[in-house]
Amino acid sequence: GKETGGAMGNTKVGGWEIIGTITNNGGAALIIGTNIIRTLNTPAGWGAPTVGVNGANMDIQVTGKALTNIDWVARVETVEVVF
Repeated sequence: GKETGGAMGNTKVGGWEIIGTITNNGGAALIIGTNIIRTLNTPAGWGAPTVGVNGANMDIQVTGKALTNIDWVARVETVEVVF
């Protein structure tokens, strides 16, 4: 079946806030320090999201319940400093 947080009465809604710092020096991304993950809700069978780097990019990875379609939404705020 399909699970979405927008359906009325659906309690299978996950929510997380991730705060962290990533730098990109010459095309190589690097996580600085440790990300802070605040869990608002994690339904059964779901995993908390993780943030990693892949070359010059930031990756946000999520894991949902097996055999279930889930609509994932992310809001990402960035600040860029150019020298």
